[in-house]
Amino acid sequence: MTGAVLRPGTPGDIPTLLGFIRELADYEGELHKVEATEEGLRHHLFGPEPKSKTLIVELEGKPVGSVFYFYFFATYRGRPGIYLEDIYLQPGVRGRGIGKQIFRHLAREVKDSGGYFLRWWVENKNTSGIGFYEALGSRREKQHTIYHLEDESLERLLEE
Repeated sequence: MTGAVLRPGTPGDIPTLLGFIRELADYEGELHKVEATEEGLRHHLFGPEPKSKTLIVELEGKPVGSVFYFYFFATYRGRPGIYLEDIYLQPGVRGRGIGKQIFRHLAREVKDSGGYFLRWWVENKNTSGIGFYEALGSRREKQHTIYHLEDESLERLLEE
């Protein structure tokens, strides 16, 4: 047992969530890419049409991590799934089974929603994460490649 508590994020958690976003970006060497703001989080997480769900991970009543995820619809199966965008745990609490607890929580949410799978992506250089995910029983997709339209390429498409 990890002793961790997973609870839905609330608008009062926005400063904490933004702090975890920055910590994660710094850990990945991409702090300079963070554009998230408290106002944006308030609108997209807790506004009239939320685009993502979030969990706060607490140990002894103190926030130590966050989870961002959202639902998608799998057309072939005709059922929903969860896309896990990010998990962040502060370095001092890693290795205590909290990651597995998070995946169990999300797996339960998938099943309770009538869904059939949980999906995420991981950078190839994240060997410890890959080892953890494979130990859970997950499998690596070999037949798909991830594409992005973002920033300038998205704008160019809209201007055509």
